Amino acid sequence: MRSTMPARRRRARRLTVLLATAAAAVTALAACGTTEDDGADATTGTSGGAATSAASGPITVTDARGKKITFDKPPTRAVALEWGLIEQVVSVGVQPVGISDVKGYKAWVHAATVATSVKDVGQRGEPSTDTIGGLDPDVIFQTEDATAATNKQLERVAPVVVVKNNDPKDPVGQLRKNIALIGKVLGRDAAATQVTAKLDGAIAAAKQKLAAADLANTPVAISDGYREASAVSLRMYTPTSTWGGLAKAIGLQNQWTTGGDPSYGLAQTDVEGLTKIKNTGTRFLYLQNKADGGDVYTDVLAKNAVWKGLPFVKADHVSRLPDGTWPFGGPLSGVQFVERVTDILTEQS
Repeated sequence: MRSTMPARRRRARRLTVLLATAAAAVTALAACGTTEDDGADATTGTSGGAATSAASGPITVTDARGKKITFDKPPTRAVALEWGLIEQVVSVGVQPVGISDVKGYKAWVHAATVATSVKDVGQRGEPSTDTIGGLDPDVIFQTEDATAATNKQLERVAPVVVVKNNDPKDPVGQLRKNIALIGKVLGRDAAATQVTAKLDGAIAAAKQKLAAADLANTPVAISDGYREASAVSLRMYTPTSTWGGLAKAIGLQNQWTTGGDPSYGLAQTDVEGLTKIKNTGTRFLYLQNKADGGDVYTDVLAKNAVWKGLPFVKADHVSRLPDGTWPFGGPLSGVQFVERVTDILTEQS
């Protein structure tokens, strides 16, 4: 999954076909991965914070493949190959030595800030093994989307820990499990617990704020979209997606309940498909990013007769989520989502 919406579309098509539905070469780096903030708080993504100290001693984990991996001591030179994993590594107090698509991460993910020293190891799904090897990592975090062949190649460089994309039965619970796994690998269990507590606190606060504004059980639909030739394709975030799970957790009623793919809970549709949303009180929330150079909802759909006839459009209940709200991130991205959605809905009421 590359940084632009068209590239995310390519990943979505590839994952759908598989029934799983999401840089220049750099020189070797002598500096170590760090648990210092390097200008960015590892937990909040802001400057000036202190990181929680790491544990010591041997660590054994079981990753999403069911593979047991043992480290003699907590790794300090991490490479993360997907944006959600990058966020989570940073959020527990470790700045990775290498990540996929630095520019894209900075545009799409604002929940946790990477250090300026981080090196780009290539595109997500197409990392450079040579570049990664030159960084001398002691752990590589990978998603389930990677092939066994890719992981085998990477394991010649360093142990690979595969992290589960999502659990359609419990998306929010999977956020907690993933940060716990990453925290354990890095000897940062306490920091991972703190991150989880931030998510739980944000969910509780958002639910309370919505209820106080008489917005409990508000019907919502959540989408992203991209232009393909003359048509606009839409992806809907069903209850089995991370965003769908978070919306339910804060007391909202998702109006798009079917068709989610098994990995990410995304359902494909088009503007005509939106006519299936019958609840006239629905609030429509959508994701775009200026890095893509446009907004298909305001630039294209706004001229479409079907779109203009939708009840939530007529009622002016359509809102764009702020840039940098990432739907495939970790707990801190989850915090951003529930806070931003709550702010949008309460400001509209």
